[in-house]
Amino acid sequence: MLNWLGIDSHKGPRVRVRLADASTVFTDRFISVLVDFGGGVASLLRFTVLDVECPSILGMPFLQRMNPMIDW
Repeated sequence: MLNWLGIDSHKGPRVRVRLADASTVFTDRFISVLVDFGGGVASLLRFTVLDVECPSILGMPFLQRMNPMIDW
């Protein structure tokens, strides 16, 4: 999907990622994205890139660091 969107990933340290089904995969690919949260708040975030056939999920490290307020 990144290729389709024209987003380039870059190589970083190899990390283990636990998936939603409790299986694990390893990757060394990342993307850096400038995210605008509105109200003049923006942050450059690094996301792990996985080569798997599954929907995108924001992981716990992101959710713990950003602690977003979600209005369901």
